[in-house]
This record gives sequence, C-alpha cells and structure tokens, in this order.
Amino acid sequence: MKADDGAFPDIAATGMKELTNIDYVGYGTATLLLTLARPDRLLSLNSASKEGFGALSGKSSSTLGKPEHYRNLLQWLYDQPWYRDEPPTDESLAPIWQFRAALVDPFVYERK
Repeated sequence: MKADDGAFPDIAATGMKELTNIDYVGYGTATLLLTLARPDRLLSLNSASKEGFGALSGKSSSTLGKPEHYRNLLQWLYDQPWYRDEPPTDESLAPIWQFRAALVDPFVYERK
C-alpha cells in the first residue's frame, strides 16, 4: 500500500488498533511489528521506551501506548529537522538513513 507522507500517522494508528485487538498483543508488540514493516516511518514504542519518547517529544508518556497518541508521536517525529533532512550524499550512510525512525528507540530505551 502506498501512502503520502501525511497519511502515515493515521495508517499507523489504525494498524496499531487492529493489532492490539488480537489477544495477547499489546502496544509494544504492535508498534514493533509496524516498525519492522516501515523502519523509515514508524517508531517502536514499549514500556522501556515510552518515558524517553515522552521526554523527548514533550508528550505524556502515560498515554503514548494509545493509537491516537501514537499518531501524535509520529507527527512530532515527522516535524523534526533531522527527520525531514534529505538522504545523505554518502552512499554508505543511505541504508542507515532508511531506518532513521526505527533507530530512535536505542536513544530512549531504558532497561527497567
């Protein structure tokens, strides 16, 4: 499925809602699966990263696990200058740039 840039937060929130409707699938698993599908556009959010994402984005960490708030977190991500930047001219860095959303998680992950 192709989508324009502005549609991703809504599509991700819908996907998250559908996945979490499956027994035993929480927001952490749902966002991980979504991020594996689109590491350039989506964030893996779980109990070990929600505090960091909340602090970084200025959003309430206690509500980030809800689809509508995950949508807002993605909109925050897409507004970041480093995210909107053009792909690197160095070809060796291009694969990393294609995973730029997924790579935010290691910076906010805190082992409990």
